[in-house]
Amino acid sequence: MKRRYAVYIAGPQVFLPQPEQFYEEARSICIELDLVALCPYAPNLKSAQDIWQHNITLLRSADAMVVDVSPFRGVDMDVGSAWESGFMHAFSKPIVNYSFDNRTLLQRTKDHFGIDSHAPHFNHLKGLMPDGMSVESFEYMNNLMSASAAIQHIHGDLRQALIALKEHPMFQMTEC
Repeated sequence: MKRRYAVYIAGPQVFLPQPEQFYEEARSICIELDLVALCPYAPNLKSAQDIWQHNITLLRSADAMVVDVSPFRGVDMDVGSAWESGFMHAFSKPIVNYSFDNRTLLQRTKDHFGIDSHAPHFNHLKGLMPDGMSVESFEYMNNLMSASAAIQHIHGDLRQALIALKEHPMFQMTEC
């Protein structure tokens, strides 16, 4: 009997007006791909501690993770999803990032603040942000720490990320 791998579905979708639609679709895609979707959406949980514990339990039981790193409430990814990525990476579990926005973090930040995209920059945009802080220019869609934790980055959607994840050697193993 072939093992069905469990995949944690991370991203800001829990904040959608009707998140259950996204997670139902996620479950359907996972079934199609012979995966088990572990979804953080738990509307019956009301306290922050209960939600945190629920998500930690799911993360610990997951074999892998896909993360929507699309801009959320600004130019970078959802901070909770970034934390979850770090948690999964600490356990050496494969992570695939995906985003509907293929611009780098640097380009999104420049666009957001209206900075001339032809302004000279070297390793960092020193002093060009309104707050005087620099922005990483490593050509990633998000911060280098969460980007470096991922085995792959997809410009696309959840389905494309799950298909890419299935190419990881872990998913190619067969049982005796």
